[in-house]
Amino acid sequence: MNMSKCLFFRLWLGVFAMAALFASCVTHKDITYLQDMEHDSTVLLDNNYEARIHPNDELIIFVTSSDRGLADPFNLQSTYNRNTGSSYSMQNPENGIGYLVDINGYIDMPILGAIHVEGMTRLQLQDTITNLLLKGGYLEDAVVMVRFKNYKVFIKSATGSYTVTVTKERITLLEALSQAGSISAYTKLNKVGVLREEGDHMHLRYLNLKSKEVFNDPFFLLQQNDVVLLEPLRATRIKENASWIASYVSLTTSLISIVTLIITLTK
Repeated sequence: MNMSKCLFFRLWLGVFAMAALFASCVTHKDITYLQDMEHDSTVLLDNNYEARIHPNDELIIFVTSSDRGLADPFNLQSTYNRNTGSSYSMQNPENGIGYLVDINGYIDMPILGAIHVEGMTRLQLQDTITNLLLKGGYLEDAVVMVRFKNYKVFIKSATGSYTVTVTKERITLLEALSQAGSISAYTKLNKVGVLREEGDHMHLRYLNLKSKEVFNDPFFLLQQNDVVLLEPLRATRIKENASWIASYVSLTTSLISIVTLIITLTK
């Protein structure tokens, strides 16, 4: 190999490496949220949203009154407390035993029996149980608390899977992504999928987090057991390949330089 051919080959390798690296570049617009939202602009949100109860949800239900002895039979937590010694109150519902909503949308409460709860909000179920207690003559001053025990959303990405526990029964897509943490900055923001079970169907909807229009999407407010699907930017995959290519080209160029030097010295 003469000197001119060697230099030409090294130049070709350098151009190839630069092309691969430029192809892997991610622009500012690729990773910026809400790009069309201007300073001091506002977007109207749906503040009337309340989570609805679905089959397989787990509910914490606690009944109390001025006469604790009369209220205890309506609580699964009564036996739970005696056996474990843990304290249960309306302030720490996580210590309670949950009612699992069956596939037909019913729960089975002590004394009151089967209650159809599917489609109700938490507050509607509280009112329903309170009315049953009053009309049945069980308690005159019943106070009923209902909480979701298993309100979670799930996030799946190229970097891993994450579970976000929702404590306030309302969470937006942006809040869920922030709470998950460790989400790659190189996520395809204009195609974030939300997978939701609706009756007998699974519904997949893609949202564009680059646009403020995402606030108007009904899937922006996540429901319990939603699955958020994140895709990496194509440039991210190219970047990973480019890193290997650059290392290979660097090694090859170094070897060629050594060979060229040996040829030059032996002439």
